[in-house]
Amino acid sequence: MKGHYIIYGYGDVGKAVAAEFKREGVNFVVMDRDPEQTESAFEEDVPHLVGDAADEVLIALGSEEHLDRLRRFVEVGEAD
Repeated sequence: MKGHYIIYGYGDVGKAVAAEFKREGVNFVVMDRDPEQTESAFEEDVPHLVGDAADEVLIALGSEEHLDRLRRFVEVGEAD
């Protein structure tokens, strides 16, 4: 994937952002450490990963060699 957004957190606000991105045709993937939230994303046909924003994978995505592939990182807090 190139030029995409990562939405970290798939609570109410994350779902609203994902819905808007889908409507607008924006490339994105949802990431949440709660398997129930990512199961919800699966059921809603939303691209998703189970993980924590502090994981090495996300750190690698933010590294200089991958910055040209990622458009933005949207973090939504637990209290959303």
